[in-house]
Amino acid sequence: MRRQKIAAEFLGTAILVTLICGAIIIPDYGPSQAAATLTIASASGFAVAALVYAIGPISGCHINPAITICLWTAGRFPAREVPYYLVAQFLGGLAGAALVEALLHGKTGGANFALLSLAQTGWGASYSTTSAFIAETFATFVLSLIVLAVTAERTGTSIGAVAVGLAVAVLLITFMKVSGGSMNPARSFGPALLGGGEPLAQLWLYCVAPVLGGVLAALTDKLLHNTVGAPNEAHPAKKSTN
Repeated sequence: MRRQKIAAEFLGTAILVTLICGAIIIPDYGPSQAAATLTIASASGFAVAALVYAIGPISGCHINPAITICLWTAGRFPAREVPYYLVAQFLGGLAGAALVEALLHGKTGGANFALLSLAQTGWGASYSTTSAFIAETFATFVLSLIVLAVTAERTGTSIGAVAVGLAVAVLLITFMKVSGGSMNPARSFGPALLGGGEPLAQLWLYCVAPVLGGVLAALTDKLLHNTVGAPNEAHPAKKSTN
């Protein structure tokens, strides 16, 4: 069963990164930044919701190292499974970015491929490192709190995937211009590794801040509900998220 879970996390993360990065760079949005932001956010939210329904029953559909660590911190995921999930997610992120790279290479015929963006996350000159760190930490904190709420046995619901997808969309609309709205180390890892340059130098933030946000959400959830959880291995399919 572990192999099926690992395969599902790899495939789900690869699909997620492909769809998010593809939605950013493949369509021609024209001059309207508002339309582009809304479209990208909606596509990302729909992708997350659909993937939760598709692979949630197999692996829980974490497809995000920050969420896996959050669920482990909250006592809802066994520690022995964490390394397997993290490796599958990062490799999935790399595979998704490689697929986008292949699509773009086919479009240009290799002529100016070095100039193409792989939809890497970064904060550039518009916002400071501090602003980007706060944005990624807070956005992942909010996302993780919602994941914890909709997957808890006390409030578990069949429409939890929709709630998580909507949260992803709203958070992207809010924070995309600040930090790229990654909220997911695996989403940033693949494009940064293949694209190189400044996004690769900034990758540390997209690994540290989302994980911090997820851990803070788990601790906050325990505080709010006064729980000291132990890893729950009985219902892995309920651990669904981005």
